[in-house]
This record gives sequence, structure tokens and C-alpha cells, in this order.
Amino acid sequence: MITCFTPISRTPPSRALSATKTCLLHYHIMAPPHHAEKIQKEGRVTLAVNSIQKNQISSYRTAATVYEIPLSTLRDRLHGRSPKLGSRCKSRLLSESEEAVLISWIRSIERRGFLPFIIDVHRMVQSLIDSRGLKSPKPIGKN
Repeated sequence: MITCFTPISRTPPSRALSATKTCLLHYHIMAPPHHAEKIQKEGRVTLAVNSIQKNQISSYRTAATVYEIPLSTLRDRLHGRSPKLGSRCKSRLLSESEEAVLISWIRSIERRGFLPFIIDVHRMVQSLIDSRGLKSPKPIGKN
């Protein structure tokens, strides 16, 4: 975290404090989120892959330099590796559609004025997994 300090002078302490708060406020507003940087990098990787596939750039190294991405990332993507951003972890128990069903079930309980207890959510998750016909590879809950 960056903090701004005013030099020791005849400035009253209250003004020095407000200057520090203002600087901190601007730092938090102006700092780009980490997720946005990942999205921008993924866009540059996609552009580099497209330019190589369309023969606009002939070498991997030139494309990596032009688009400011690691050469290894570009090479991996051209050989079929999928991006981490937007992919789902293999160890997740529910698919996206099953998660959507679970969320709608919880919201329907809340609309009726009941609280969704953890044990009920665990049972619903287990029933969704059982409906697939697969055994749960690990217990539901804290792992």
C-alpha cells in the first residue's frame, strides 16, 4: 500500500491527515485490479495466436515480443493448452448448471421465508451428485 506523507512543517496535523487520506483514496481508485490485467494479457495472447495462424507474423519470438507476452505462454497456447482464466478446476464437485440449480433452490427457500441450513445445502449437493450416477470423490463440506 502506498501512503503519502507530508513533510514536517507548520501544517496543522488535521490537514496532514486529510492529505494522507486523499492520497490513499486516489491510490485505491486509480490502481487497476489484478483481474483486469489478466484479461488484458489473455487478449494479447489471443491476438498473437491469431496473427501467427493468419501468417501475419512468421515467428513465435517476434509475436511474443510485439504483443508483450511470454514466449512459453504463446507456444503452449499454439500447441493446444487452454487458458487458466475462465477454466474450471477439475476438483470441483458441481458443474455450472448444477450450481445454478443449487442457487435457484436456495433462493426459492429464502423467498418462502425459510433459512437454508448448511446440512440442507449439503444434502441438495449430494442429491445433485447422485443424480449423475457418480460417487462423490471426496466428502462434501470443508476439505
